[in-house]
Amino acid sequence: MKRIFALIIAFAMTVALAGCFGRSESRVTEQEIPNVITSSDDVTINVPASFFEGRSMEEIIEEALEEGIVVTFNEDGTVSYTMSGSYHNEMMEEIRDEVLATFAEMLEGEVWNDIVKDIRANDDFTSITVEVDRANFENNMFAAMLNFVLGMQARVYNVFRGNLDAEITVDIVDAITGEIISTTVYPE
Repeated sequence: MKRIFALIIAFAMTVALAGCFGRSESRVTEQEIPNVITSSDDVTINVPASFFEGRSMEEIIEEALEEGIVVTFNEDGTVSYTMSGSYHNEMMEEIRDEVLATFAEMLEGEVWNDIVKDIRANDDFTSITVEVDRANFENNMFAAMLNFVLGMQARVYNVFRGNLDAEITVDIVDAITGEIISTTVYPE
């Protein structure tokens, strides 16, 4: 499952980075984002072909089968992963744990701990508030990535919950004054 989860995160970051560094009119459409279809006890996640560039069908099938996931290659180029509802729930718990681990790393790790003072989020990560040391935030090259990292992880969580239309709001707030420094909404 960890390998599938790593691929999911890599895909999300690739799509997000392409959107950030591509032409300004370039946008990620819903067709480019995996969607979740639930029938009976199974869950199907449709993933666009761009996620698999440079990988053979055999690699994709082998990795999925190791996890007990059925793979279908669709005519439109998407790949469908079908798994049990319990496996999907377990995957969602792992994604949630990864988001929370990122919060902890930002609070305690070397890169972010002089910037980030507190992080709060609602249960589905659609609203994230990050309290920062404003001076350190404004003078640190990593600060620009703060809302991006949190926003993309929250977006992945919601996409795989089946909430494709979720708007993720990341507020950066001055820890001393409570003033909102910036607000970013994903997808933008």
